[in-house]
Amino acid sequence: MMCATPLMTRRQSPKQHQAAAPGSARCVENQKSNKAVTAEQNRINTVTMEVSRSGSPKKDGSASPQSKEKSSSWKAQAAACATQDAALRRIWIEPDHANIKLRGKTYLEDNVKVTADPPLFELVWFDLFHGKHEDLFHISQSKHSFVQKATAKYGNDMPQILTITILIPGTPEVACVQYFALKHQQCETARATEEGLTLWKRFCDGDDAFRRTRLKLIPGIAEGPWVVKKSVGAKPFIISNVLEVSYFQGPNYLEAVVDVSSDRIAKHVTSLCRSHASSLTVDMGFVIEGKDEAELPESLLCCVRSARQIKRMNKLAAASAVPDDVDEEEEEEELEDKRPAPAGFLFLVDSDSDSDEEDDDDDDDDDGDEDEEEGSDEEASDSVPAPAPVAVVEPKKIFAKKKQSKKHEESEEDVDKLLDEMVAQAGEMTVEVATSLRNQAENTLLSVHLHSVNADKEMMRIFGVKEVREASGGRQRMDPRALGRKTTKKVFMVTPHDEWPRPPTFVSGGIRWTRSNKPKGPCWSGACQYYEISWSAAYKKAQAEFELVQQTHDPNVVGLFLRRYPFHIDALLQMSEVFQHHGQMDHASDCIKRCVYVLELAWADQFDVTKGNCRMDFHTEHNDAFYRALFLLMKQVGRRGCVRSAFEVAKMVLSLDPHGDPMNVLLAIDYYALAARQCQFLIDLAAAKFSAVDRMNAAAADKPKRPKQVTDEAECINALPNLQFSLALAHYFNENKDTARELLAKALLQFPSVLPALLEKCSVSTTSGEWATVLGSRVFANASHVADGSVLQHLLDIYVTRNFSLWKVNEVQRFLLEGAKHAVDFPSLSQSTPQVMEVPEALLKYRRAVTADYSDEITTLPADHPMMQQLQIPNLEDLDEGQLEALARAQEQMAAGNLPADANPLLLFLQTLLPWNHVQGARPPAGGGNPPQ
Repeated sequence: MMCATPLMTRRQSPKQHQAAAPGSARCVENQKSNKAVTAEQNRINTVTMEVSRSGSPKKDGSASPQSKEKSSSWKAQAAACATQDAALRRIWIEPDHANIKLRGKTYLEDNVKVTADPPLFELVWFDLFHGKHEDLFHISQSKHSFVQKATAKYGNDMPQILTITILIPGTPEVACVQYFALKHQQCETARATEEGLTLWKRFCDGDDAFRRTRLKLIPGIAEGPWVVKKSVGAKPFIISNVLEVSYFQGPNYLEAVVDVSSDRIAKHVTSLCRSHASSLTVDMGFVIEGKDEAELPESLLCCVRSARQIKRMNKLAAASAVPDDVDEEEEEEELEDKRPAPAGFLFLVDSDSDSDEEDDDDDDDDDGDEDEEEGSDEEASDSVPAPAPVAVVEPKKIFAKKKQSKKHEESEEDVDKLLDEMVAQAGEMTVEVATSLRNQAENTLLSVHLHSVNADKEMMRIFGVKEVREASGGRQRMDPRALGRKTTKKVFMVTPHDEWPRPPTFVSGGIRWTRSNKPKGPCWSGACQYYEISWSAAYKKAQAEFELVQQTHDPNVVGLFLRRYPFHIDALLQMSEVFQHHGQMDHASDCIKRCVYVLELAWADQFDVTKGNCRMDFHTEHNDAFYRALFLLMKQVGRRGCVRSAFEVAKMVLSLDPHGDPMNVLLAIDYYALAARQCQFLIDLAAAKFSAVDRMNAAAADKPKRPKQVTDEAECINALPNLQFSLALAHYFNENKDTARELLAKALLQFPSVLPALLEKCSVSTTSGEWATVLGSRVFANASHVADGSVLQHLLDIYVTRNFSLWKVNEVQRFLLEGAKHAVDFPSLSQSTPQVMEVPEALLKYRRAVTADYSDEITTLPADHPMMQQLQIPNLEDLDEGQLEALARAQEQMAAGNLPADANPLLLFLQTLLPWNHVQGARPPAGGGNPPQ
């Protein structure tokens, strides 16, 4: 008994799959005269009509009148077999077959591949089933399947159906079922070859052993994260060589069931794709492999693409403007040391399969094939995009009043909501499973790309390797005596200098990462890994000495301390601040890099920031130094113009505690994301709706734990003004102009005081023209004044200081003007979006943010400042502990109000007039009383 439960079915839209014009794709070796082509088409037509529902030819070889009246597409008839929500039609479509390369007629001689003709089968329906593993086989015999519904309606008049069932591992396990119908009058619409139809007939009539050696898959990720593209690859392969494929045949269908869980590596790759499903566009192409001249050229059986991201892909393709972003990852890899490339789906290739020959073909003759195939098809394990939206993140709310041009975006959100509702109705998604999926989505969002963290490598990508080396003094030959100081552990975040000494190990006085228990408080996930920094006994002794050094308030003494302990974290951080105030940015950068270098070397093997699940409590002893080092590194590389590196570092800081955000990095990460054109991150961050927790406030930290996925905007980071404006810019850069304009209008209505401040910072004239009209409108002229000392005004000032440079571009200023006009021209929008006068209570913690931390301007100390005075120690000798204590006491006395007796007499006289000052060595007044006040 079939116990599998259908999650949904899909009806294809005829407008989405209009067949290519007849003769639009022709093989170069099959050029014939018109007369010969007509004769060949007649033969093909005969073979087409002879293919019966079970794969055997009809006796009379003729077609019924009803069959002759049918068009080449059977989608209209298929749509009448069952009903489903119209929003689900956008999940899967057929990709452009011209992007697929198949073996040509002369492949055995010259290894040349040719563009594929239109497929023999067309996609007509899509189903999702869930249930026990054994119940998901032979879906076509289930009464809920499309095959049975179509048979009940059309009987023997329905075409032959090819059913591809892909079993996706996970919780719950899902069967992704795609139905393809054999096209009628094939020769008139797509010039299918006689060899392809003949080979398909053999495939139907053959046994399972023959089928397992012939069914080939061409996978591909047309759009998605770099790590998923590298893992999936684009090499064709025989499916049965690595995955278990079961075949089931009926009177009018042939079903192939691909079990992805049968291979451990494929299951792992599928889990990876499932975590990125909301941003994937995957392709799959199925081909019967031709092995001799009679079976060539190969014919494409069917192909399918997930259409969740198809609209965004089309817009990006139309823009085709940013080559730097497209090749960014490849350039980063070229700068790294040579190492074997990821195998991707090469682990699926067997020595006897077709892929061995095609490896040579792609390398020698068709170097472009891989690039073309990469966006063409997808492997069985990557049919994840259909079930995956089941859950990861609750869908974004779209504004109720949309114009006609935004119907596609609404339908995509409807798909997400509909899928969530169907899974909830199915009853299989427990609270634990939903929480696990949310955690997985959160970790994916916060994962760090380590190859993009290093600012030196980003400078090489921007200016070139040669120019960067010349600017830094050229590549110098390393001192052989320094070879022993190099560490064998590879680091990613910074490039160590050859003159740096070797950092101490934990045994010799260093630090290390250790696992810790989950901290107490809200929003700490049990699915994450928690770490803390441990100090060795020697490091603790050095730290006690450094605390004495700090009391001197003398940077020269700190410099002496660093001579003895060159990798002391707190000393390096303090010296970096000193160098920065002195304007010596190169030395400040060196201190920060050395600090991050020793911290990365101390990472535990399990501390993998690329997974996004590593957490550290800021209040745990010694952890705060790591936060401060990363925050200073983010500011330093951002000032150098390495915005992508700054973005990855900011994401690392946020990943350590995304809800607590102790370093207030959320006030800056949006700037770096937009500057690096990582706009999708901001869109996903807004969809995640992270709750905000004030861990500095003991009362707030002790509140009852709330769910991670909150719907109350008052406790969500989306209420931050900078994230609302940046979300609008992210959609604008992603070519979603309508959504961006409405988001910007709502942000301006909530925070109208930002507009004049932003225009003033960008040096835009507002006394005449369109800006004068906008600012003089009721919306902005009559806006309430935000209190100067409020947290909201503080956050608005930080946003203008940090992000104003993004709005200085003329095109972006025009977008700002459009958004302001939209806010003015639609009174209904202004009525539904009231002005915000103060941030929610959960966001009051950002009052601790310092505006100077979000500015690229550097404040230096004057030359006569006491910190600039030279140290009066002969020959810069190191101080022992007793001297340090005496110096610290002297500094305390100075701070307490003592005045030196040998100072300038006039200055000393004026300073003694202050009641809290007194001269060193001065006798107290007679009688021991207090001096007169």
